Amino acid sequence: MDDDLPAVLQRCRRVGEIWESSTEKCRERVMNKSIKFGTTVGLALLFAVVGLAGSGAPLRTEVIDDCERFSIGNWWIAGTEMSVETSPELVREGKGSLKIVYPVDLKQRKWIGPTKHSVNMKKPKQIIFWVRPEESTYIAPQLIDSDGTQLGMDVADLKPGKWNLVIIKVEDMGMSKKGKDGVFSDLKRLTFAVHAAKGFAESRDYIYYFDNIVMLTDK
Repeated sequence: MDDDLPAVLQRCRRVGEIWESSTEKCRERVMNKSIKFGTTVGLALLFAVVGLAGSGAPLRTEVIDDCERFSIGNWWIAGTEMSVETSPELVREGKGSLKIVYPVDLKQRKWIGPTKHSVNMKKPKQIIFWVRPEESTYIAPQLIDSDGTQLGMDVADLKPGKWNLVIIKVEDMGMSKKGKDGVFSDLKRLTFAVHAAKGFAESRDYIYYFDNIVMLTDK
């Protein structure tokens, strides 16, 4: 079952809290699970994580939000509604998931979404998270560094009503805004955004659940 995949990832993280090139069994398990499940993220992105770890560059796993303990002070809500969901059928791991309600208005074609601030992670390489959109197939994670440089990527092949594992290499994300130096060097803020012009059929509330949001960084 695909329920085994998070446990596999957790076993990888427990090896010194990094992805080590020497942990062949760990990497093989991830590859085997990705082949079996065919997660919507696509095999290329999942293999990119394994490939980078296997290149001799160890990566550290840093938790952005485990979605177990919700603190409104850590997020700018930005017009959305946010709460912690504890119903087991709507939680991917642990006892809670982050429930976000996006009020999409087709007449106001703009980005909306909550922002996690004060993340403060150096040398980010991969962002990994679980997301379950109840009806949409789309989410756009956006990363902002300390000088204002912003990266983003549209993930448009999510499976509604199911948990989707998303893994994105930071270097593959597009730059939507240049800061002072024009180089993305650290992670200060994270936004899970949507846009009314991208795949929404009507104006109304759309519900998403998020769980286990982590970043792989250089050791």
